[in-house]
Amino acid sequence: MRIIKRYANRKLYDTETSKPITLPEIAMLIAEGEHVQVVDRETGEDITTMVLAQIIVEQEKEKRQWLPIPAILREMIRRRRDEVVDLYEHSLLSQVEGPEEVEEMIRELVRRRRLGRREGRRLRERLVERLQERKGRLSRQIEAVIRRVLGQMGLPSRREIEELKERVRQLQARIEELLAARPDSLKT
Repeated sequence: MRIIKRYANRKLYDTETSKPITLPEIAMLIAEGEHVQVVDRETGEDITTMVLAQIIVEQEKEKRQWLPIPAILREMIRRRRDEVVDLYEHSLLSQVEGPEEVEEMIRELVRRRRLGRREGRRLRERLVERLQERKGRLSRQIEAVIRRVLGQMGLPSRREIEELKERVRQLQARIEELLAARPDSLKT
């Protein structure tokens, strides 16, 4: 991720190249696929959204935008809130590995007043649920690969071993039944 710092005089500084950078140059980085984060040098606050909005406004003024910004903004407003929330959740999920990180992220969003407490609780529940779904899918994929590899090696799977153990237990029980049913003269 490319980190851009904004100084008190509103100047922007690219930490990767150690040089000042302009809004149009940031727009070009983004257009080239670069992930950019803008932080306030003094407070450390992430101001990326504000700078991106500023870039859009500047491009609209100059009519140099690469995309039809008004049409995109109108479409975003028209879309159901759920779709925007899904996009936001997907973005957040790509940044976390487990429930602890979700908890920390939600706490920070609430602290910065980007989410209300109730919204934070709902988002936390949805993100944890989606993480569990992702973990389940990953486990199933791993198990499938392991079964395939064991099959290629000619080794039994855990399920097959458990089935064999159960079959042995059943046979043992049957032998004990047969021994118990024998006449006393045959038991010695």
